[in-house]
Amino acid sequence: MRWLADAVAAGFPLRRGLALLALSPFRFVAGRALFQLELPMGLRIYAPLGYLPEVVRNALHVFFYRDYEALSLFKPREGWIVADVGAFVGIYAVRAAKLVGSGGRVVAVEPLPEHAELVAMNAAANSLANVKIVKACVSDRWGEAEMLVPPSPINATLKPEYARAMGGARSKRKVWLIPLDALLETVGPLDLVKIDVEGSELDLLRGSVHLNPRYASRLVIEVHTDVVPSSLLARELERRGYTTAVYLPEEAFGQAIVYAYLK
Repeated sequence: MRWLADAVAAGFPLRRGLALLALSPFRFVAGRALFQLELPMGLRIYAPLGYLPEVVRNALHVFFYRDYEALSLFKPREGWIVADVGAFVGIYAVRAAKLVGSGGRVVAVEPLPEHAELVAMNAAANSLANVKIVKACVSDRWGEAEMLVPPSPINATLKPEYARAMGGARSKRKVWLIPLDALLETVGPLDLVKIDVEGSELDLLRGSVHLNPRYASRLVIEVHTDVVPSSLLARELERRGYTTAVYLPEEAFGQAIVYAYLK
């Protein structure tokens, strides 16, 4: 129950949030019961009840710790075009969409179909018409691959070593791959790219020909340092013309956030 203690320590309105959870009507989608969780900024999220710990932890990182916005110039602004690569159920996507407003756009990329459907549902539940869903896994190539899904589905990954570190693969899923370059060429230029791809960060960057500040002026990348050293990501980004900074969240041992921007 560590997630409960973390939520209380961060100031998450746990009593009110869980009371609303208990009172809220469940929605049934494709045979799954979904709960509703209230978030700041007048937003709410739907997710399966079994995802409650992951959803609360992700909400803490996005709305309370603000790990993706430790540097103020990475907070989405009115009119920005933002890519959320590895969107899970859309918690960051709905925050970014609210911040960029109707003049901006968020492209949420999520490979697992059931998660992509939840992103779409959560965008609609918050009346956010500026969210576009891409049902694919951003990679270094086109094609198909096997995604490994550990006990905690937020950690779904292409990397066997990462899956082992997260408790092993409970299931395997076929997913479509789309190169990062294709995303940059189709959607860009982007004001901000948030990347959370569970161990494939370096492959994704090294496989891109076009990644540079002209196509994406800011990147914020979450990395598990026991799988991919943050220094390697920073070096690759600096080679492409970015200035980098590495942030180590106190509440997330073994994780780092790599920021990249044009100084």
